[in-house]
Amino acid sequence: MRGLATLIRVARWRVDELRREILGVETRLAASAATRAALDQEWADEQQRAAADPVARYAYAGGYAARVTARRAAADADLAALRAALVTQRAELEAAFGALKRLELVRDRQVQRDTAEAARRDAIALDELSLEIHRRAQR
Repeated sequence: MRGLATLIRVARWRVDELRREILGVETRLAASAATRAALDQEWADEQQRAAADPVARYAYAGGYAARVTARRAAADADLAALRAALVTQRAELEAAFGALKRLELVRDRQVQRDTAEAARRDAIALDELSLEIHRRAQR
């Protein structure tokens, strides 16, 4: 039983660790999505400025658009990688949680068996005591 308790403790620790990792990935995913949204807003603002001012249009066409497009592509790649990592870690969490539940079920069944065995032994002892009392009363 002691080994089983250790296994359960380790399994709980693994589940908690995976939950923390998932939270970290979700936080990075939200930050990356906010960065991507900020790039989109910056892109739209610069397009409006370029449309209104010929000098800004020259700077916009002169390399700004290419740099922002590259930054957006990098942000999209980062988002995709984080989403893939999140899917993988959620699958790992599901597997770890399943292992934890199986161990807990084994522990619960063992406790039930131990309780039933103790009740059986108590019943046998009480039966023997009752028989002894009955025999003494018959004498």
